Amino acid sequence: MNKAKFSSVFVQRSVDWQDLFLCGTEVGGSCQRVDGEVHLNKCLLAYCLDGKNSLIAVKDSQGKILARRIFRLLINTDSNKPVLFLDTLYPSGCKTEYNQAIMSMAKSEALRLGIDLLVRGENPSLRYPGKVQSLGGRCPYEYADGASGISLNSVFSIEMPQQI
Repeated sequence: MNKAKFSSVFVQRSVDWQDLFLCGTEVGGSCQRVDGEVHLNKCLLAYCLDGKNSLIAVKDSQGKILARRIFRLLINTDSNKPVLFLDTLYPSGCKTEYNQAIMSMAKSEALRLGIDLLVRGENPSLRYPGKVQSLGGRCPYEYADGASGISLNSVFSIEMPQQI
């Protein structure tokens, strides 16, 4: 796990199943929560069981998640090269510094791996070339904001990817 500290909180990339399982429960606004709607939270296990998924989170000194973004290893099917995709920030409206710390860690990981870092964007002129996809996983359902919701068998495409 990579960590970077600032003030009384820290940012961390995690593949810990507990972090992945609770990442929507400890922050507001996420449908991927253990006490949420069944038709949505049935997707939650994919975060834990699919190796392409990790989490970049800002945590307090007790380890509680204050802000988070799901971080995925996907593929550009046009070039057959891997890409990193940083999904939606939760909670909406959290401190700007938290998002900046998450983005900084994601950029560092992309640089370290030598691959492109993408987010979902709304500006067609900045669209990333190529089709960005998840080729599947171990769970029957997965939720990705960047793919506009629930996918079957973790097969989905990112809509409007933009390179950071």
